[in-house]
Amino acid sequence: MDLAQTASAVEATVEALASETSHPLVVHVEGELAGRLNVRRDPFELVRHSGTAHHVPTRPAVRGRGLGVQLMREVRALARKRMGLERLHLAARSGTGLE
Repeated sequence: MDLAQTASAVEATVEALASETSHPLVVHVEGELAGRLNVRRDPFELVRHSGTAHHVPTRPAVRGRGLGVQLMREVRALARKRMGLERLHLAARSGTGLE
């Protein structure tokens, strides 16, 4: 995914967010968008203490610099402190070695 595609995907995600259930995070390298993710609270009352981190791409040119780790640390803090989540899942595409 190139920078223009990533920026477009981030914009679409942000437009679809409901602030009480979703929060985006982004990471920049040298002033350019390098990665992103979105964390969503489960909407069902019995599991509102749970959330899922979705859409965690990083630009191929900046991979290997720990940006994904940085995003995951930030989402953990965001989920606990701002959203009050007790459990966080990571959604990953199968068949890509991410499991």
